[in-house]
Amino acid sequence: MPGDSLRQKLGCGSALPTAAIFAQALKSKRPCKFVLQDYNDIFSLVTVPNLFLTWYVAEYDTSDEITVTSDLKSQFLATINELGIQFEFLVGAWGEKLIVRASFSCAD
Repeated sequence: MPGDSLRQKLGCGSALPTAAIFAQALKSKRPCKFVLQDYNDIFSLVTVPNLFLTWYVAEYDTSDEITVTSDLKSQFLATINELGIQFEFLVGAWGEKLIVRASFSCAD
């Protein structure tokens, strides 16, 4: 993805800083790859729901209560695929394996 952005967050937890950058990528329709790491596998419980809500608010310009349906999930995935936004989730302790995997360069 030449000219695209790669963002990495170690110990991502709720991913609120990532959600802010993700919102900017959605608004600018700019391809971006996010690599998120956490020691515990909290991605399905906290991280992904926060990223989904970020997309929902950007897409529908509302903060009303929502019902998450299969169709809404499909819309989320379609949007990020169309825009070239990717997420990679790494679980585990910081060690040699993670350091090798986490090596990257970022072009802004």
